[in-house]
Amino acid sequence: MKRFCVLAWILVAACGSDIDAGIESANDLLYSEQFIESERLYRKLLRRLESEAPNLSEMEEQQRLLVLDRLGKLNALYLHDYDQAIRYYKQLVMQYPRSTQAFAGLATIADILQHKLGKHEAAIEAYQKMVSDFPETKGLDEQDSELRRKEQTRAQLRIANAFFALKNFD
Repeated sequence: MKRFCVLAWILVAACGSDIDAGIESANDLLYSEQFIESERLYRKLLRRLESEAPNLSEMEEQQRLLVLDRLGKLNALYLHDYDQAIRYYKQLVMQYPRSTQAFAGLATIADILQHKLGKHEAAIEAYQKMVSDFPETKGLDEQDSELRRKEQTRAQLRIANAFFALKNFD
Protein backbone atom coordinates (compact mmCIF):
# COMPACT_ATOMS: atom_id res chain seq x y z
CA MET A 1 0.00 0.00 0.00
CA LYS A 2 2.82 2.37 0.91
CA ARG A 3 4.52 1.75 -2.47
CA PHE A 4 1.22 2.33 -4.27
CA CYS A 5 0.84 5.74 -2.55
CA VAL A 6 4.38 6.68 -3.50
CA LEU A 7 3.81 5.68 -7.12
CA ALA A 8 0.53 7.58 -7.18
CA TRP A 9 2.28 10.71 -5.88
CA ILE A 10 4.98 10.37 -8.50
CA LEU A 11 2.46 9.89 -11.30
CA VAL A 12 0.31 12.81 -10.18
CA ALA A 13 3.32 15.09 -9.90
CA ALA A 14 4.87 13.91 -13.16
CA CYS A 15 1.65 14.14 -15.16
CA GLY A 16 0.09 17.15 -13.49
CA SER A 17 0.68 20.66 -14.69
CA ASP A 18 1.53 22.08 -11.30
CA ILE A 19 5.24 21.99 -10.46
CA ASP A 20 4.46 23.32 -6.99
CA ALA A 21 2.33 20.26 -6.26
CA GLY A 22 5.21 18.05 -7.40
CA ILE A 23 7.65 19.91 -5.18
CA GLU A 24 5.26 19.55 -2.26
CA SER A 25 4.96 15.80 -2.92
CA ALA A 26 8.75 15.46 -3.18
CA ASN A 27 9.10 17.40 0.08
CA ASP A 28 6.59 15.08 1.77
CA LEU A 29 8.61 12.07 0.61
CA LEU A 30 11.81 13.69 1.84
CA TYR A 31 10.37 14.51 5.26
CA SER A 32 9.01 10.98 5.60
CA GLU A 33 12.57 9.74 4.89
CA GLN A 34 11.71 8.16 1.56
CA PHE A 35 14.89 9.56 0.08
CA ILE A 36 15.12 7.53 -3.11
CA GLU A 37 11.52 8.23 -4.07
CA SER A 38 11.94 11.91 -3.24
CA GLU A 39 15.09 12.13 -5.37
CA ARG A 40 13.31 10.44 -8.30
CA LEU A 41 10.45 12.90 -8.13
CA TYR A 42 12.77 15.91 -7.90
CA ARG A 43 14.64 14.59 -10.97
CA LYS A 44 11.37 14.29 -12.89
CA LEU A 45 10.47 17.83 -11.91
CA LEU A 46 13.89 19.05 -13.00
CA ARG A 47 13.59 17.30 -16.38
CA ARG A 48 10.20 18.87 -16.84
CA LEU A 49 11.50 22.35 -16.03
CA GLU A 50 14.57 21.81 -18.23
CA SER A 51 12.34 20.84 -21.15
CA GLU A 52 10.74 24.29 -20.99
CA ALA A 53 14.05 26.17 -20.72
CA PRO A 54 15.13 28.78 -21.78
CA ASN A 55 11.56 30.10 -21.72
CA LEU A 56 11.05 29.68 -17.98
CA SER A 57 9.13 32.30 -16.06
CA GLU A 58 10.69 33.88 -12.99
CA MET A 59 8.66 31.54 -10.79
CA GLU A 60 9.81 28.50 -12.78
CA GLU A 61 13.43 29.67 -12.47
CA GLN A 62 12.96 29.80 -8.69
CA GLN A 63 11.44 26.33 -8.77
CA ARG A 64 14.38 24.99 -10.78
CA LEU A 65 16.83 26.60 -8.35
CA LEU A 66 15.01 24.99 -5.42
CA VAL A 67 14.90 21.58 -7.10
CA LEU A 68 18.62 21.67 -7.95
CA ASP A 69 19.43 22.65 -4.37
CA ARG A 70 17.29 19.85 -2.95
CA LEU A 71 18.80 17.31 -5.34
CA GLY A 72 22.29 18.33 -4.25
CA LYS A 73 21.39 18.07 -0.58
CA LEU A 74 19.56 14.77 -0.96
CA ASN A 75 22.47 13.16 -2.75
CA ALA A 76 25.09 14.58 -0.40
CA LEU A 77 23.37 14.10 2.94
CA TYR A 78 21.07 11.12 2.60
CA LEU A 79 22.01 9.06 -0.45
CA HIS A 80 25.78 9.61 -0.10
CA ASP A 81 26.12 9.84 -3.88
CA TYR A 82 28.76 12.55 -3.73
CA ASP A 83 29.54 12.62 -7.45
CA GLN A 84 25.87 13.19 -8.25
CA ALA A 85 25.60 15.86 -5.56
CA ILE A 86 28.57 17.66 -7.10
CA ARG A 87 26.96 17.49 -10.56
CA TYR A 88 23.73 19.06 -9.28
CA TYR A 89 25.58 21.77 -7.36
CA LYS A 90 27.76 22.55 -10.38
CA GLN A 91 24.64 22.90 -12.52
CA LEU A 92 23.13 25.18 -9.89
CA VAL A 93 26.29 27.32 -9.76
CA MET A 94 26.42 27.52 -13.56
CA GLN A 95 22.76 28.49 -13.98
CA TYR A 96 22.43 30.74 -10.90
CA PRO A 97 25.97 32.05 -10.30
CA ARG A 98 25.06 35.00 -8.06
CA SER A 99 22.56 33.23 -5.84
CA THR A 100 23.00 32.46 -2.18
CA GLN A 101 22.44 28.80 -3.09
CA ALA A 102 25.41 28.98 -5.50
CA PHE A 103 27.62 30.22 -2.67
CA ALA A 104 26.43 27.39 -0.41
CA GLY A 105 26.72 24.92 -3.31
CA LEU A 106 30.35 25.83 -3.90
CA ALA A 107 31.06 25.38 -0.20
CA THR A 108 29.39 21.96 -0.26
CA ILE A 109 31.28 20.90 -3.39
CA ALA A 110 34.56 21.85 -1.76
CA ASP A 111 33.69 20.08 1.50
CA ILE A 112 32.69 16.90 -0.35
CA LEU A 113 35.87 16.96 -2.41
CA GLN A 114 38.07 17.43 0.63
CA HIS A 115 36.35 15.41 3.34
CA LYS A 116 34.41 12.71 1.50
CA LEU A 117 36.46 12.10 -1.65
CA GLY A 118 39.93 13.12 -0.43
CA LYS A 119 40.53 15.24 -3.55
CA HIS A 120 42.45 18.04 -1.86
CA GLU A 121 43.66 19.82 -5.01
CA ALA A 122 40.14 19.95 -6.45
CA ALA A 123 38.86 21.13 -3.06
CA ILE A 124 41.41 23.95 -3.04
CA GLU A 125 40.17 25.09 -6.45
CA ALA A 126 36.55 24.98 -5.28
CA TYR A 127 37.30 26.92 -2.10
CA GLN A 128 39.29 29.49 -4.08
CA LYS A 129 36.40 29.87 -6.54
CA MET A 130 34.04 30.39 -3.63
CA VAL A 131 36.21 33.16 -2.20
CA SER A 132 36.93 34.84 -5.55
CA ASP A 133 33.40 34.61 -7.01
CA PHE A 134 31.72 35.96 -3.88
CA PRO A 135 34.10 38.64 -2.59
CA GLU A 136 31.51 41.25 -1.74
CA THR A 137 28.68 41.26 0.70
CA LYS A 138 26.98 44.37 -0.70
CA GLY A 139 23.26 44.05 -1.11
CA LEU A 140 22.97 41.35 1.54
CA ASP A 141 21.24 41.86 4.85
CA GLU A 142 23.44 41.99 7.94
CA GLN A 143 22.89 38.36 8.90
CA ASP A 144 23.66 37.02 5.39
CA SER A 145 26.65 39.33 5.12
CA GLU A 146 28.10 38.08 8.40
CA LEU A 147 27.44 34.45 7.45
CA ARG A 148 29.19 34.95 4.10
CA ARG A 149 32.22 36.56 5.77
CA LYS A 150 32.46 33.63 8.19
CA GLU A 151 32.16 31.11 5.37
CA GLN A 152 34.86 32.88 3.37
CA THR A 153 37.17 32.82 6.39
CA ARG A 154 36.34 29.15 6.87
CA ALA A 155 37.11 28.52 3.18
CA GLN A 156 40.51 30.15 3.52
CA LEU A 157 41.26 27.93 6.53
CA ARG A 158 40.12 24.87 4.56
CA ILE A 159 42.47 25.87 1.73
CA ALA A 160 45.35 25.95 4.21
CA ASN A 161 44.28 22.56 5.65
CA ALA A 162 44.13 21.05 2.17
CA PHE A 163 47.62 22.31 1.36
CA PHE A 164 48.76 20.86 4.68
CA ALA A 165 47.19 17.48 3.79
CA LEU A 166 49.09 17.61 0.49
CA LYS A 167 52.29 18.34 2.47
CA ASN A 168 52.62 21.61 0.57
CA PHE A 169 53.82 23.76 3.43
CA ASP A 170 54.70 26.80 1.34
